[in-house]
Amino acid sequence: MVNLFSPSLRRLWVLAAVATLLSQVVPLPPWGPVPLYSYVVAKGLLFLLTGVLTPLAFWRFNSLGFGASFAVLTTIVAEGVQFLIAGHRTRTWELLAKLLLLFIGFAVSLEVRHDRGIKLGPLHLNLTDPKHSA
Repeated sequence: MVNLFSPSLRRLWVLAAVATLLSQVVPLPPWGPVPLYSYVVAKGLLFLLTGVLTPLAFWRFNSLGFGASFAVLTTIVAEGVQFLIAGHRTRTWELLAKLLLLFIGFAVSLEVRHDRGIKLGPLHLNLTDPKHSA
């Protein structure tokens, strides 16, 4: 059982947002294909996780809008900062892919928020909503 809109979910959201931002600006050492592609997949999952956590961490829609706007703005800024960091490139298609992952996570999470639960095959996680007692 997970409580929606809780301080712990907001802390997890901050952690995911910071990890996502750091993954954008910290230069990587030269890696082989397997570690590099594993890192790229993990980075994509961080964007998805940040998008998923936003509606679950914030209740009011103006706070929800702030969370989504913050995630989008930091993604755009981080992609722009990559222009200044050796070994990074700023790519429009990469920015669009990151924003798409954020918004996919956001959309999925709005459905999860509405249903107050997550179902993935046999896995089921109930979410409690302190704002709407049933």
